[in-house]
Amino acid sequence: MMNFKTTGKILTERIYVSSLKKQVTTGLIIGIVVILILLLFQPFGTFEFKMKGKYLFLSGYGIICSVIYIGYYGLLMGVLKKWFSPQKWNFIRELITVIPLLMLLSTTALLYHHAILGGYDIRFSDVVYFFKISLAVALIPFSILLYRKYNISNLTTVTPEKNSDDYIIHIDSSNKKEKPISTKASNLVYIKSNGNYIDVTVWENGKIKTSLLRNTLNQVEGKLSENDFIKIHRSYIINKSLIDSMNIQGSSYFVKIKNSDLNIPVSRSNIKIVKGLIG
Repeated sequence: MMNFKTTGKILTERIYVSSLKKQVTTGLIIGIVVILILLLFQPFGTFEFKMKGKYLFLSGYGIICSVIYIGYYGLLMGVLKKWFSPQKWNFIRELITVIPLLMLLSTTALLYHHAILGGYDIRFSDVVYFFKISLAVALIPFSILLYRKYNISNLTTVTPEKNSDDYIIHIDSSNKKEKPISTKASNLVYIKSNGNYIDVTVWENGKIKTSLLRNTLNQVEGKLSENDFIKIHRSYIINKSLIDSMNIQGSSYFVKIKNSDLNIPVSRSNIKIVKGLIG
């Protein structure tokens, strides 16, 4: 039986934060699922509706879900970028973000329902009823999403190394046929986003080695220490201790990796931060 301490640990544990692109996909899927549920099963008394264009009307709820979901995350992730930091994302932040979304969805659905059917004044009990429906509909898909995020987050683990200040970073793949990567934090040079994969570059026996894994940059970033690693570009996370200098090539900025010919691009928003690291 879980106690408060165990529950608190789970709620504050870092989990995978979805990118805006994935949120758009999720929003579209949720809308389609809502439409299918309403058309096939006609729950919550909708089977009693006698009206022209009933199926089109019911489909409107699914369209509302997609539009509100995508618009909500599009606005929040554009304005509150720090809130969605992979380094700080956990179950608590997920719930704090989702609850207002459900309230917005239920309120919009109620207004849509009233606008089409009308014939009555909206009461507080109607607001509560539609919120309960939203919770009921969202419970299973959101539980599945959270469970999936939890499993994805466990693809990367960090373990202290005995008798050393260093630690081991273990990065697994969502494709079980691919060999995972385990390396000392001090030997991890950088991680690059590569579509649905990541390039993991490490120092191994005095040489640079790059491996390809089916994983995401956000997932790995959420597990790495901010004291040792920094995301200097939307596609790159780099080891702070291995930054040698910064140079300009044309109109672009790059950091040079110590004891190598590697040059990693730096986004303009991170130039000042990187200069501070170099000193």
